[in-house]
Amino acid sequence: MPMPAATLAERRRDGHGRDAEQMARVAGGDAVAFAELHTEHYPAVFRLAMATVLDRDEARDVTQEVFVLLHAIAPRWEPRAALRTWLHRTTVNVATSARRRLVRWLRPRASIGAAAMDPEALASADRTAARIGAAMTRLSPQQRAVTSLHLDAELEPREIAEQLGITANAARVSLHKGLERLRVAMRDAEPDTTEERP
Repeated sequence: MPMPAATLAERRRDGHGRDAEQMARVAGGDAVAFAELHTEHYPAVFRLAMATVLDRDEARDVTQEVFVLLHAIAPRWEPRAALRTWLHRTTVNVATSARRRLVRWLRPRASIGAAAMDPEALASADRTAARIGAAMTRLSPQQRAVTSLHLDAELEPREIAEQLGITANAARVSLHKGLERLRVAMRDAEPDTTEERP
């Protein structure tokens, strides 16, 4: 059952109030408040950065820069939008700039799950990760950001538009193109298992 509009508005006001309170504490030099914000939002910021720059080290640098900027703006914070919205927009902007400087691409993540997978399954997982990484490089930064927010955070185009500061139509178009290009790239990368006839 859809949530009443009044309830949604109240939740949004409550969220903005909580953001303003935390940012005021950060502005006042409260290290605990900043640590709480960092712990709460770091995973989402890092995932979005990673989806944009496709390099783990660069994504860490982007994430660090985003939180440095967050700390810097704390004294001037005005709760016009949710903190999460600001973080997503800033992450996309910083990551897009970093992406232009990036000369390294996604490295195979061979260490992920190595202990729990047999060699054949691990090799298959590595090939899949490499195909996804290669496919993501074919997307524009906005398409990568939109696609990542849809697949990772399970956001719909309207919600993605709000997070990234773009129109809902732009989010829908970017998501459609992003998913279609990923599907085509993954399909083209699949090995041909058809047996040759004599």
